[in-house]
Amino acid sequence: MSYISVFKRLIAVYPKDHQFRFSNEMALAFEVSASEHLRFGKKAFARFVFEEFTALVFGAATEWIAKWTTDVSVRSRYLPDLRMMPLPWVPQEARRRCLGSERCSPDTSQ
Repeated sequence: MSYISVFKRLIAVYPKDHQFRFSNEMALAFEVSASEHLRFGKKAFARFVFEEFTALVFGAATEWIAKWTTDVSVRSRYLPDLRMMPLPWVPQEARRRCLGSERCSPDTSQ
C-alpha cells in the first residue's frame, strides 16, 4: 500500500460533511506535494509524510470538536446529508415507499 492510498484512507477520520467538500482537494494536494518532496531525498520526504499525517490527525480532531461544539445554524461547514437527499427525477410517491419510517440523521458521520 502506498503512502498516497494511506493518506486517502486517513481522510476518512474527518466528519462526512468535511470529507464531501475537501477530500478530493486534500488528496490531490498531498499527491502533488509528495511527488515534489520525493525529489529532495528520502529524509526530506519522510519528514514531509510524518508532518502531513500528523497534521491530518490533528485537523480531523479539530473538525470533530468544531462539529460537536458549534451550533448547526452557525457552523458554515454543516452540509445536508447528501446520502439521504431525494433525487429530483424520482417521483415523490416512490420516495415515500422507499424511505418508509427512516429519518435523516443529524450526524452526517454515519
